[in-house]
Amino acid sequence: MLSTISMFFTFALVISGPALSDAPEMDEPGRGPAVLADQSAEQARAECLEVDQSRQYEAGIFGRSGDDHYPMNGKTITRVDLQVDTGGHASAQINKQDSTEVVVHWWVDLFSSVSYTLKVWVEC
Repeated sequence: MLSTISMFFTFALVISGPALSDAPEMDEPGRGPAVLADQSAEQARAECLEVDQSRQYEAGIFGRSGDDHYPMNGKTITRVDLQVDTGGHASAQINKQDSTEVVVHWWVDLFSSVSYTLKVWVEC
């Protein structure tokens, strides 16, 4: 009986041993998630954050609207992110996006508010 238990544990170690040693390490270069981290680093080097602006508008009895202009000075835009938060009947959206400028149009109705955060990345 003791030899059967001993043989069982030996067999279990032989089966699980090589599988554990052949598994790729997470920190080894060129394997696993490290490749994704390297690709993200290359992508981050290829683009720079040009605009990082937050604006907030509120209206009292009368509504308001307007356009915010962000000059790009001929730079090539790679990504644009607009996060909008509204209270009441209001909105903000991108009306124009090219190498000359990015224009955000916003509006608020009476007793409403809108806030937005605009991030624009360009080629470095």
